[in-house]
Amino acid sequence: MHNSAKRGAELTRQLLTFSRKVQSERRPLDLNQEVEQVKNLLERTIPKMIEIELHLDKTPAIVSADPIQVEQALMNLAVNAMDAMSDGGKIIIETERATFDEEFCRTHLGARPGEYVLLTISDTGHGMNKEIREHVFEPFYTTKEVGKGTGLGLAMVYGIVKTHEGYILCYSELDSGTTFKIYLPALVQSGHWREAGEEDDQLKGGDETILLVDDEKYIRELGVELLTDVGYEVFTATDGEGALQLYRKEHQRIDLVILDLVIP
Repeated sequence: MHNSAKRGAELTRQLLTFSRKVQSERRPLDLNQEVEQVKNLLERTIPKMIEIELHLDKTPAIVSADPIQVEQALMNLAVNAMDAMSDGGKIIIETERATFDEEFCRTHLGARPGEYVLLTISDTGHGMNKEIREHVFEPFYTTKEVGKGTGLGLAMVYGIVKTHEGYILCYSELDSGTTFKIYLPALVQSGHWREAGEEDDQLKGGDETILLVDDEKYIRELGVELLTDVGYEVFTATDGEGALQLYRKEHQRIDLVILDLVIP
């Protein structure tokens, strides 16, 4: 019952993202830095037989974006690529600047003229045929076996891109891999690309001790990375019982507890 409720909550969140009902907290964000962080996370979680290769623009790729949602989109695309390479392969992530002119927009419904940052995620997997490609962003459409996927991963990516006034394209052929191209409006101020974290965007951090409780390994690893980077000491636990034992032992040192309210 607990797992069903948790799964239902996740499905609801994904549907809200697809329908663009989830509020974004945007700030100037360097996609190059975001891609580097996701790469470090992926290298600890995906099979060793899958290589991750980056080709990033030499100048900061600044957009106005919600970093959490951008990370969600990157992770979903990377997991989708991983599932297409059961025998190993390569994920290639690239950033570059791009421009949509009037001619491009006339032939691509929903595109708007302007300057963009292009984020490209490619894989060397088995690819998709035309029928699958035409339905790839539809909610609940999946080619995975029952219990292996909800069919909402790519729909969520689509919703995130649209929430950011962006544009997404998918290119794929059977046995030739898949490429997703995400265009996000470039953030240019006074003729230069603004660094993410400039002025008041930098996290202040501290030296307190935090207990992080979550049954998702990915969430724990991400939390530890983010919190330790700004100076905090972090203890982790995977369930309520383990958290209580750790708290009883270290309660004099623990200043704050962050927990998933629906963990066992």
